[in-house]
This record gives sequence, structure tokens and C-alpha cells, in this order.
Amino acid sequence: MKSPGIHSRLLVTAFLVISLTAVTLGSIGVKMFHDFVQNRFEERFEFLARYLALNSELGILIDQRSMLSQLAENLLAEEDVARVLIYNNADESLAEASKVIPGPYATVESPVRLKASSEESQAFLWVFSSPSSGESMDIIGKVRIVYSTSQINRLLKTFPVWYLWFTAGLAVLCLVIFFFISRSLVAPLTRLANAARKVGAGDLQRRTLPGNIPETREVSLAFNAMLDSLERGRKAVEAANQEMARQNLLAEMGKFSMMIAHEIKNPLGIIKSSFDLLKKDPADPSNSILFEYIEEEIQRINGLIEDFLSFAKPAKPSFRVVDANGLLRDCL
Repeated sequence: MKSPGIHSRLLVTAFLVISLTAVTLGSIGVKMFHDFVQNRFEERFEFLARYLALNSELGILIDQRSMLSQLAENLLAEEDVARVLIYNNADESLAEASKVIPGPYATVESPVRLKASSEESQAFLWVFSSPSSGESMDIIGKVRIVYSTSQINRLLKTFPVWYLWFTAGLAVLCLVIFFFISRSLVAPLTRLANAARKVGAGDLQRRTLPGNIPETREVSLAFNAMLDSLERGRKAVEAANQEMARQNLLAEMGKFSMMIAHEIKNPLGIIKSSFDLLKKDPADPSNSILFEYIEEEIQRINGLIEDFLSFAKPAKPSFRVVDANGLLRDCL
């Protein structure tokens, strides 16, 4: 099985890191968003309950049910409020208003207190104060608000789905970006490997582009320098081989020249001896043998010279069919 390359390993590592980071941050973010929205939603209705209790004090004291009903109706204008009830301290319902909205529902209550001071400014500040602030208060009734949690539940259920799609899209975008970054890192190494294979196949003129990344640029330059050095070494070896071949040829020519000189010297000696004998007695009938010796040796010298010329400048061979058995017998 082929081992995965650097490009594949980088992509798998990036996918795992991005996925793990997205899941971790997503879990924390969804939990924080859930708690924040849930608390703000509940605090909103607690504030509405305190506000209604503050405005219901006078209506409960003078038993003005129409005013209390108007307060309850006004509170129904809030989108998520399903039902409003106002009670006196005997738990008798003084006002009630409701509307039909989808559930589920939750309830919040707030007591209606009688304050020692009737100043309007202090009554308004009471909304933002704690019940244990030290003011003299008596409970004269209570208000109850029933509200729907369907929208907040829908939002809390929808938000993780939105976040999942958002993180998935962001992860895909990061992977695409990382893919191009990784490819730009691996591409010079791939080109270097392809160049090495082509050089190994015999393309010694192949060179690689340095690229823009410092590390891969250094590797490419070193690879090109190595190929240049190998090319210079190859040329030096070829030059040395050519010189060696030339020296061998000269040596062979020297040997051949010595052999030719030796082979020509013998016939010349015979010819010279024959001429010396002819000079002593030109009219001797036996001189015809000497002329034959001279003619044979001259032909021998001519044959040697022709062989030497053929060796120096070989002629185009002329092929013909021969009897191999007869050739072997001639050689024997």
C-alpha cells in the first residue's frame, strides 16, 4: 500500500485540527449563547412583572378593577405574554386578560407592596431596587404573568443548526485555502521528483525552476548545481576518454609503423643484395632469378603500403557470398 504524501497528510491534519477547534469552540459558544438568551428572556418578564406590580398598587388599594383590567390588557401587547392575572392579598382575582398563543408556557410572579412613602420618584426607583433594601413595605397583592417560551425555544434550537452550517462552511473554506497553500508547498517537491526521474532516464539537460518559497528554492538550486556539476564531470570524462582513445590510436599507429618499417626493411635488404650481385656480373645467365626476387619484394612492399592506406582510411566494405567451409580450409 502506497504511503500518503505530504500533501495528503497536511490536508488530513488541517481537517482534524479545524474540526476539533470548531467543535470545541462551538460547544462553548452555543452553551454561552443559550445561557445568555435564556437569562435575558427571563429577566425581561421579571421586569414586566415588577413594573405591573408597581402600577397595580393604587388599583388594588381602591379596588379599581377596571383600571387593573386595562393594565392587564396593555401588558398583553407584549408578543410572548399569554395571560395576565392580578390578585389582592386574599388571593382573589381582581383582573385577568389572556390571548391564545402557542406554548409551552412559563410563569413569573411579583408581589404588590405598599410603600411607606407615596412619592412617585421613590416608587419608580423601587423597580430597580432589591426587596431587602430596607424600605418599609407591606404585601397587598400579587401579579402573575404567563408567557410563551416557544419563540425562545425555537431560537435556541435553531441557533446550533445555524452555527453547525456556519462552522462547516468556514471549515470547508479553510480547507480550500489550506489546500492551495499546501499545494504551493508540495508542488516544488513534485517538480523536483519529476526532474530527478527524467534525469535518471537520460535527460541530463533537465533543470528545475527555483520557485518562490525560500526552502524549496534552496533545494532546487542545490539540485540544479548538482546536475551542473555532474554535467561538467561527464564532459570531463568524455574528454578524457577521447584523449585516451587518441593516445591508444597513436600507440597502435606507432606499433603498426614499426611493423611496417620492419616488413619493408626486409624486402629492401633483399633488393639491395640482388642489385649488388647484378653489379658484379650483369651478363651472368643466372641473374634472372635475382630479377624475380626483386619483382616479388617490390610487390610485397606495394601490398604492405596498400594495407597501410586501407587501415588509415578504410574503404566501404563490399559483401559477397562465400563458401565458409572453403574459407576455413584456406585459413588452415
